[in-house]
Amino acid sequence: MTVAMSIMISTEEIQAKVKELGEQINSHYANSDKELVLIGLLRGSVIFMADLCRTITKPHELDFMTVSSYGGGT
Repeated sequence: MTVAMSIMISTEEIQAKVKELGEQINSHYANSDKELVLIGLLRGSVIFMADLCRTITKPHELDFMTVSSYGGGT
């Protein structure tokens, strides 16, 4: 059985939203002395986080964490 797939969000739309989010983060933390740490969830966010990091001008750190469910729908 084959499943028809279609693109729901274009590459350009995703890139624009990542840039917009980066600009919002830059604006929000522009005058902050707080350390900026970005945390992504492994197995899915690596490319997104890398793209986001490139748009953020404030010095920041990037880290990842692994999460899992307890199973059984929880």
